Amino acid sequence: MSTLSEAAVPSAAASPPPVPLPALWADADAAFFADQLARSDYARNLGDTLRALYGGRPRSLIDIGAGSGLLGQTVIARGGRWCAIEPNAHMRGRLAGVAAARPDLSIEIRDAVWQDLTPSDPAVPADLVLCANIPGPIGQARALHARTRPLGRLLAWIVPAQAGP
Repeated sequence: MSTLSEAAVPSAAASPPPVPLPALWADADAAFFADQLARSDYARNLGDTLRALYGGRPRSLIDIGAGSGLLGQTVIARGGRWCAIEPNAHMRGRLAGVAAARPDLSIEIRDAVWQDLTPSDPAVPADLVLCANIPGPIGQARALHARTRPLGRLLAWIVPAQAGP
């Protein structure tokens, strides 16, 4: 994972072309993935790494493909503003549970995909835009970068090791 200075990033002033949407996971697949992730040390280890790279905890987060919220919780500061973009209904249900259990956070849960975001979105600008384990970096990296880079001060991608659960 690396960060680029703004000067090294091509201008995203023009809207990128539309990108076809991949098929969403079924709820059973999403539940399986979330359960296995929760059993692992993924969120703790990756959260530690992201906080070290960021230099602390961001006060605002756009979490694209937020999943169950496991990673977002380990990254964002208490009292922070978290925009969770999640197209899967099962995962949005888990995020609603996080929101209920974490009144210290302002969590907006959206049934959306990264292709829906624009620089004029109310969540913009965020301290950190997080894209973890979403299909965008595989086959749509340029479009994902063009769409997400203008949304925040820093951008972090966690590239998936596989296409699905």
